[in-house]
Amino acid sequence: MMNKVIVSLLFVLLPILSEAQLYFTTGVPNGSYQSMANDLKKYYSNLEFQASNGSLENFERLISKSKKTQLAILQEDVLVDRQFKDMAEGVDNLDGIRLLVSLGLEEIHIIVRKDSRYKSLKDLRGKRVNVGLKNSGTFISSQLIASILGIKWRSYNFSLDSSISLLNTRKMDAIFFVGAAPVNQLNIIGDSIPIKFLPMANNQFEEIYYKSKFSKENYPFLDEDVPTFAVRSLLVANIKKFDKKAIPKLDNLLVAFRDNFNNLKQSGHPKWKEASFNIEEFSWPPYEGAEKIFFPKPPLKPEITILSGVKGGSYEQFAQDIEKVSKFVIGTNTSYGSMDNFRQLYIKEKYYITFLQQDVLIDQQLDDIEYETNYTENVRILMPLANEEIHLITLASNNYSSIKDLKGKKVGVGTINQGTQVTSKLVKEFMRGSWDEVEINLENGLKALKNKEIDALFFVGSSPVSVLKDYQANSDFGLIPLSGSKLKKFYTPTIIKKGSYPWLKSDIETYAVVSVLATNIENETPEQKEYIKGLLKDIYNNIDKLRKDGHEKWSEVKFDFSDIKWAIYPSSLQILKIKE
Repeated sequence: MMNKVIVSLLFVLLPILSEAQLYFTTGVPNGSYQSMANDLKKYYSNLEFQASNGSLENFERLISKSKKTQLAILQEDVLVDRQFKDMAEGVDNLDGIRLLVSLGLEEIHIIVRKDSRYKSLKDLRGKRVNVGLKNSGTFISSQLIASILGIKWRSYNFSLDSSISLLNTRKMDAIFFVGAAPVNQLNIIGDSIPIKFLPMANNQFEEIYYKSKFSKENYPFLDEDVPTFAVRSLLVANIKKFDKKAIPKLDNLLVAFRDNFNNLKQSGHPKWKEASFNIEEFSWPPYEGAEKIFFPKPPLKPEITILSGVKGGSYEQFAQDIEKVSKFVIGTNTSYGSMDNFRQLYIKEKYYITFLQQDVLIDQQLDDIEYETNYTENVRILMPLANEEIHLITLASNNYSSIKDLKGKKVGVGTINQGTQVTSKLVKEFMRGSWDEVEINLENGLKALKNKEIDALFFVGSSPVSVLKDYQANSDFGLIPLSGSKLKKFYTPTIIKKGSYPWLKSDIETYAVVSVLATNIENETPEQKEYIKGLLKDIYNNIDKLRKDGHEKWSEVKFDFSDIKWAIYPSSLQILKIKE
């Protein structure tokens, strides 16, 4: 996933076709989106909008050939789901989709009868659950949540009204519904039917969703606050449907939003208070005009764009170090991890240089062969970087001495956006591991480990990892050694030395992942080639300075391609003075 805010720009207009119109699809009739449309209509009248059954239908309309849907409100998780689907099918339906404005958060409601014994989402395993109409955002949210939890229920696709009736007669066990709280319909129902909300407190949801809660202020029928998660709504456009005449109208709409934002928050729908046009914090590509209108940038544009890694990580520091020694104007952005980097490099929407774990490339190549796709075909290695050690973290008190001790245990494996998850999968396959995988990031994984909710945790990072270094000598942490010739196919044997972390009492055998700087040569322009060649020269000529003043792992950068098991960028061999 994805940093996050509101959904719904829209419009009430007589059905008169006009060259002056912008065409927008909103949401269900009488919903919050249409209410916000009426608000916006006061400040920008040249809009024609259509109701829909939800976010998924909005997305399908937006990517259709019809020019009667140029703008739409979408749940952010619908975009996440469609992006994964595109990659699996080898298509790019999101090619023209651009973020205009982030709107409000819509809460995920899991509704059950108050007299039921259900206390958590896991209690719904095998139960009758209404997951919304198939063209709604609720339907997508329910699928993603079930996938994250790894549970299945008996799904039904009714409207909210119909499912409430079935819940009342005990013919339905639970209802999923995504909507901005308070949903007036639920308050009306809550006065006559005893209902409650199941809590959502699983940290794994944070990869896509945002923490929230229901209170008596939202829903008077509640006895206490209920934790939940929310999905962000986004106003997006398909820029392929805008010709030169329509673009100025789109800009005027955004100017009207910007200039009347305070009025909308003071006198419009309550959700306007959550609205923001700070689109820079989102991973979806913004409409260039929105950036110019909301956040005018300096006239000097980056000549080279680099996608680094998680904020505060070694990749980000490497990118900042490169920026200091290069003669080019470099723009850098952080990401969710190595897998996120690969996806963005393949899409090549904005970045054409990024940091990657080599095993992520190899794993993706195996997927290409199996599914007859070509996501890795045009990726080339610019240069090797430092090795990143595989940390298999546990509690020292567990007394695990090898990977075999994890049989039947719960092991954290990173998140879908991280290279750690790929590494843990390959280690499991090669070592014939038999643990239960728990998708969780490092920060939450360490908490879960201390609370004995999991038994071990994978993390791939350059040792010493700052977060692990912060724990003192009396911490009950330890590392499980990794050994065995099978892992040598992809990884390099190494040692995490005693004292690397205050709590590490002895040297630990493990393996290291080769990290690399990579590019996508598909449709590479002559200008980009020259920029890359110049950047490589800057790194090569300033390597001593980088080793002295930059990240400590620059000391491991040797311009040695012997461990690279991938196609190398042609200019790299010449500039870095490497023999094939």
